[in-house]
Amino acid sequence: FEQQRRQNAALQAARVAALNLADDADRARRQAEQAAAALRESEERLRRVSDTAGVGLTRLSRDWRYLSANPAYAGIAGVPLERIIGHTAVEVMGKAAVETIRPYVESVLRGERVEYETELPLAVRGSRHIHANYAPETDAAGQVVGWVASISDITERKKLEQALIEATEREQRKFGHELH
Repeated sequence: FEQQRRQNAALQAARVAALNLADDADRARRQAEQAAAALRESEERLRRVSDTAGVGLTRLSRDWRYLSANPAYAGIAGVPLERIIGHTAVEVMGKAAVETIRPYVESVLRGERVEYETELPLAVRGSRHIHANYAPETDAAGQVVGWVASISDITERKKLEQALIEATEREQRKFGHELH
């Protein structure tokens, strides 16, 4: 009789342990589902910000391959998003543009933040003036694995600046002639 009671107690303890494990597994599953939902919501918020940003936003790998880009960047480059993500910078911008930005990319791949303005000879859109900010992207070990960039097309501003310079020079020449 005592052996039967011990077996029943052991069975009961095993049932309780199994129920506790099942409860723990269910709780862990619910927590994982909540975490996944929160992550999806966070990614969606970030995608909305990126998609509505007025500046071009990109991520590129060390081998100059686009990992992500937003619609504003596609507009600057003159290339549809589906022809950007997964493609190399040469495929998207052209060789001349890549050679123009090469010194800046080399700096960011050494771990430096970079900011510059340049005239960029894009393969599809032609020459555009841009303002760029690059920041290195690192892995968990701190190794640079690529870079993120924000790009603004400042072509219209540059045209206005040039027009203002030319108008000022005309006025100065005109004023100089009136004095003589």
